[in-house]
Amino acid sequence: MIEQIPFVTRNPISGAYRQVTDDMLAAAYLVPEPRAFDIGAAIAADSHPWAESLRHAPAETTAAVTDAFEALVAAVPSMRPEQVDLSRLDPGSRLFRHASALLGLWQDLDGGLPCRHAIWREVLEAEPDRAVEALPLMDARPPESASAALGALHRRLITDHGLAPESIRTAWAARQVGHVAAAPADTSLGHAQRHLMDPEAGRRPLDDTLLFLKVANMAHEAETAAALVQGMLDAGRADRQEAFAILVPDDPVFCHYLEQAFHMRGLSLSGLPATDMPVDLAGETLLNFLLALRRPAPVMVLASLYVSPLMPWDAQTGRRMAREVMRGRYDFREAGLWPEEHRRFYTMLRESDVSDAKTLRRALDALVRTARRDDDMTAAATALEQRAALVRGAVADRGPIDWGRLSALAAPRSRRHPRRPRHVEGVSIFLADREPWRPVRHLVVTGFAAGSYPRPVGGNPLFLDSELDELQRKAGLRLPRRAETIASRIALFNRQMNAARDSITFLCRRHDGSGKPLAAPAALALIARTISGIPDYQDLPLALDDIPADQRLFPTRAIEPLPDGGYPQIPQDGVVRLDRDLLALRKDGEGRMRPQSPSRLETLLVSPLVWTLNELGAETVAWAPESLDVLLKGNLAHDVMERLFPANHPLPEPEDIPDRVAKLTDQAIQRLAPFLQSLAWRLERIRFQQEMTQATRNWRDMLEGLQAEILANEETLRGEAQGILLEGRCDCILRMPDGTLMIIDHKRSASGRRRERMQAGWDLQLALYREALRRPAIASQELHHLLDEHPIAVAYHTMNDGVLLSHG
Repeated sequence: MIEQIPFVTRNPISGAYRQVTDDMLAAAYLVPEPRAFDIGAAIAADSHPWAESLRHAPAETTAAVTDAFEALVAAVPSMRPEQVDLSRLDPGSRLFRHASALLGLWQDLDGGLPCRHAIWREVLEAEPDRAVEALPLMDARPPESASAALGALHRRLITDHGLAPESIRTAWAARQVGHVAAAPADTSLGHAQRHLMDPEAGRRPLDDTLLFLKVANMAHEAETAAALVQGMLDAGRADRQEAFAILVPDDPVFCHYLEQAFHMRGLSLSGLPATDMPVDLAGETLLNFLLALRRPAPVMVLASLYVSPLMPWDAQTGRRMAREVMRGRYDFREAGLWPEEHRRFYTMLRESDVSDAKTLRRALDALVRTARRDDDMTAAATALEQRAALVRGAVADRGPIDWGRLSALAAPRSRRHPRRPRHVEGVSIFLADREPWRPVRHLVVTGFAAGSYPRPVGGNPLFLDSELDELQRKAGLRLPRRAETIASRIALFNRQMNAARDSITFLCRRHDGSGKPLAAPAALALIARTISGIPDYQDLPLALDDIPADQRLFPTRAIEPLPDGGYPQIPQDGVVRLDRDLLALRKDGEGRMRPQSPSRLETLLVSPLVWTLNELGAETVAWAPESLDVLLKGNLAHDVMERLFPANHPLPEPEDIPDRVAKLTDQAIQRLAPFLQSLAWRLERIRFQQEMTQATRNWRDMLEGLQAEILANEETLRGEAQGILLEGRCDCILRMPDGTLMIIDHKRSASGRRRERMQAGWDLQLALYREALRRPAIASQELHHLLDEHPIAVAYHTMNDGVLLSHG
């Protein structure tokens, strides 16, 4: 992360104090718009020592190299690669290899810099009289932690503008005293402000200047922050909105929630980052397209690609395709009705083996040719065509495809964060990684959970601390160490706390966006050691319900209890009448009730609500990475069983089973779970294949021992039971030596619980299959004849323990 400019200037005419910003420097020195800076393509060159890492983890490697590159730039006073001298380093050392690679990267970019650093260098190299606005500084010297580039910038501004008059600087310094540790020393807040980093300082009892509240998630947190501000205004603890500030993580999603919550209460926010960030749609689509061409394609990549507005199908179709693929259904049936070109494009995504340069170039051409070019997609489609041409040109004619490099070229480009103007009258927004820009009476800290305050610092993958010491000693380049970065972030948090005079409320988020529990941040432990009577710092946050009603900071009202304890009133006869037939929720094209499967009716017994949601098509389909769950294992096992034991064929020989199971497992995985073909799932594939080998051996022994004949596999049975139309696919139908027909349902489980259900008379599926066979609506002539003459039995084959549970 590029460091902030900590300097303050005073306008000689208006007398306004302002923090020096990049935009201010660009305007004062008439800096032209910096040229486009794209480090991704340069990082992807094969000659760099991180090339192998880039192939396996392109996003993480690109981020690490970019951070190291920016640190190197900031360590050079002139911000020019020509000033870097690595001649004193050992040419064979790891340090020299990485440092010279970063320097070579800078030279490959023709000395180019990110936008902010480009402005700094333009100021450093400007003519003496170029500035059109006076920027006299209040700071005689930069902070001790400032980088070499920031120190050079400070010297240049002093040379061009000088310091503000001494009387003004003295007044400014006196004014700052009231802004640092502004709360009285005898309060919990004042004590924490002064001794946050002092483990030897005494403790004080907790008072109402510090409050820690538990909130459920982002939305709840934003609502609570707005309610706190409104409640304190109503209670007279402040008379203006500008008395408040919200410290927020720089998260567009949370900022969106915050903007909505405050807008609903008529509260104004000052300095909130824009929540409508521009999206690099061309980069996202091209990156997902390349990832989808690599077999096996991750299911979330396919879903993300299907919903891209640049795809040739409409948005509603894309959502249906994404929903189906997240269910594990890779073949979208409606594709057969599309125009020929769109159908070929979809078939290529699903089936083409893109393993050479020629095939990949054809795929890129197909993407550009079929991309939507509606009125609102023209610019994005043009950008996609340009980016695809860049990737196409980087495809090597010979050798394997370098997917890591191509993905780096296609990756979405970051955009400059839109700024919104600050104004005096609103609730101030402080960003968690920036300095507070004004003193306030009350501060609300949001996002107070693990991962922030301070934001964690990972290990440097390019340099060890000992190598950084050597780099400073022999090359004069001082790059920040991990401990220094952590200390500076804690110090920043301390300064953010110091901006509050009356109170700070910490909102401790308990769950992230996916529902995972969040731990407390490190700063909570630092604050807790300044408070007495707290045995465990994690006890500090309170649930809103635990605060007495007369002590809450925002108004609440009691809700009248619901009659009968909230339970619905049941008719006296005990029968609830919905006045409609729920079995008729699903209808076919002619308006007739669709039949129910035995598994659906079993769901109806267990949970009528889940059954109803399934009938309405409203069941949850989560976007999550692929997993080898119980349902998928069952589908794979059924597929192997059906193909290894076909109807009206002799049983396989015992010695042939391992090889045939291995082949059939590979085929099933290719059709039903292609992600299992990757190296990462190798152990799971081997384990599943071993389990299926044993299960099929057991099943063969059972069939041989029973002298049973397989009449049908995956047979569709249709009939009626209890006035309900039935339709289901049984796994297998056997004919026993005495002529009895036995319906088999393979279960990839053990027999214990299934046996208990059958003994208790609560098993449903097989009984319904038998009912369907007794009154078949559609069946083969052979089966129809057999059904009239022979009794019907039902059985479960539990594969995990090789047991056959029969009934009838």
